[in-house]
Amino acid sequence: MADSAYTLADFESRAESNLVKGVVKTWRTQAPVMERLSWKQNPGLDLKMLRTKTLPTEAWVAIGETLPLMKGTTEPYTERVYKMGGKIDIPREYAMANSIVDERANQEEMALTAMAGGFNYAFLKGDPTVDPESIVGLWYRLKNLLSSAQTVSGGGYDISPDTAQTGWEFGILDKLDELRDTLEGSDADAFIMDITTKQRLEAAFRKSGLLSNTVDQVGNRFMTYGQGGPLIIPMGYKNDQTTKIITHVEADDGNTLTGGDATTIYAVKFGEPYLSGFYLNDIRAEDKGELEDGANVRTVVDWTCGLYQIHPRAIARLVGIVAA
Repeated sequence: MADSAYTLADFESRAESNLVKGVVKTWRTQAPVMERLSWKQNPGLDLKMLRTKTLPTEAWVAIGETLPLMKGTTEPYTERVYKMGGKIDIPREYAMANSIVDERANQEEMALTAMAGGFNYAFLKGDPTVDPESIVGLWYRLKNLLSSAQTVSGGGYDISPDTAQTGWEFGILDKLDELRDTLEGSDADAFIMDITTKQRLEAAFRKSGLLSNTVDQVGNRFMTYGQGGPLIIPMGYKNDQTTKIITHVEADDGNTLTGGDATTIYAVKFGEPYLSGFYLNDIRAEDKGELEDGANVRTVVDWTCGLYQIHPRAIARLVGIVAA
């Protein structure tokens, strides 16, 4: 794997065409988690690694005694890349027409927004048992691949607008701190949640004096947990624009996504050796011109990429929160 890691901002700045620049700009705006991942190029379809399992036992020895062997345990693990993209066709007459609305650009922007939305969904809910051609998301990793210590139970803690819970504003802060403490260094780069949960946290932050905001490089405004604290990243809707990516019908234990009244807050540390991205090829965006059918023109966009996680305490979740 190449040593250099890139962000989407780097991809945009070194893009050789305006078409590729436009693709990256849309993804940076519409997929905030993709924007915050670092990406390394890997020449293969999969990435083999040794993932940390347990640290060695510490030892104190008397002066003059032989030093003990300190050996941690690792486990072999393989991550793979997945391909996202599509063909964007429109009638050639639409591309030729002198119109207020550039239909070709409009269709390209809608397709790119749909790809970003698909990445957002897969980043959290990608399940290889349901869709083996999609990246493996945080929910599946936390449920099946990582220690239960990375799941914090909210036990049905109610922060909804009609809650009868006294002092809920401070109780949810305790839960967030517990969640943050499960990550390496007891800190997170971001908390990821549904917009309704974000609104409830905003009320809690305002009351506790922890409400703060920041603006990223592409102009997206995000709330933070205190000044300089973890970003609060709300996830929106699936591409049908009606179904939320993070719902409020999960079971309290977070292991089933339907049948309950709870939601989940995810915590993430980005960057190697935590949660990072890798890719096979640079982002491709090509104007293929007129097709053989003589009726349509085509733009092709694709990228072959994946996620990898070396440190076991790179991600965590707080389950069993009632926010709606």
